[in-house]
Amino acid sequence: MSSFGYYRLQKEQMMSRLAARDGGWRCRYCGVSLKDPTNRPRQHQKNWKLPTIDHVIPLSKGGADTEENMVLACNGYEDSAVAARADIRFLRPTRLGDTLTAIATEKARGGRSGIYDVTVRNGDAVVAEFRGDSRTITR
Repeated sequence: MSSFGYYRLQKEQMMSRLAARDGGWRCRYCGVSLKDPTNRPRQHQKNWKLPTIDHVIPLSKGGADTEENMVLACNGYEDSAVAARADIRFLRPTRLGDTLTAIATEKARGGRSGIYDVTVRNGDAVVAEFRGDSRTITR
């Protein structure tokens, strides 16, 4: 097996573990159904999006390159994009075992730029606010 084939197999296995952990092949941010890249043939999934792996806390912001810091996500516009800026405000402490809920909203999108807000709650209490800017890149 080529090194590319081995990498693809490892990535598909990781995606399968993330899907099992998080309750299925769905984007953790918007809930859209994602294609299972390990399920061949894929004819019955024609309108579904291919998943990508997203680091919840970006590596550039000190996030770990571990499965605990990764989720399945969609690429809603099928464009490649990079983080142009990210800012997070931690408003209240949380404890191990708390159930946190994150709600993401696309605030604006125009040209090659996008602005996204994420509110993280512990029950009714807001514990963190995130704002990120994206920039679409060409391949």
